[in-house]
Amino acid sequence: MKIDNSQNIGIGTSTFDGSAAGVLAVANGTAPAAGTAGQCYIYAHDVTASSELHVMDVAGNESPISPHMDAATLLSEYGITANPDDPMPRIEMTTNRFIGVIQISYTDPITNVTTTVHKYLEDNEVVDWDGTQAARESEVATKRAQWQAEKDQHDTDKAARDAKISAWDISKAADPEFAGPRPEAMGEFEDTQPPAYTAKPVPNYVTRGKAIRDRLKPR
Repeated sequence: MKIDNSQNIGIGTSTFDGSAAGVLAVANGTAPAAGTAGQCYIYAHDVTASSELHVMDVAGNESPISPHMDAATLLSEYGITANPDDPMPRIEMTTNRFIGVIQISYTDPITNVTTTVHKYLEDNEVVDWDGTQAARESEVATKRAQWQAEKDQHDTDKAARDAKISAWDISKAADPEFAGPRPEAMGEFEDTQPPAYTAKPVPNYVTRGKAIRDRLKPR
């Protein structure tokens, strides 16, 4: 992350337009493969030679925030013919990787007629729900283990410090003239261990969506 003198913030980039001030720039990166519990993703990646900002929710559903697509891509990728008078076709698009479907809708700015099509991901591109749950459980288990290791180390250090304090007190009691500062006591370990992860069952929309996809996807 970079911040320049004009208060521009760059994620993965330090290049800004000369007139920019107080803006957030996001460089193209690698889109997440799936959602993560308790959070959403905002990221940019290349779409047909155009950097587009996207958002992904906790369930792994992805939508572009910059909803534009050139007419050539609309036609070649989705079979939608844009109105030639529309200089930058406006679309609504969402990708559900658990179901394996991309839905895109284009509204003609002249007729207000909306065309909606579906594009189906290949089977190896579909994200497995149970697999993501296992990955999240492993991630949480790692964080819990790190917490426990930090606490164990703190407890070990505290026991050693308490032993030094006890030894100092004994020496001081035996000899009031005993010199040297008394060791400072350590506080308790106050951080809270992350809760264990509870796997979530497959949502009904995923089960139903896969069934519909399998029925409609061209073979």
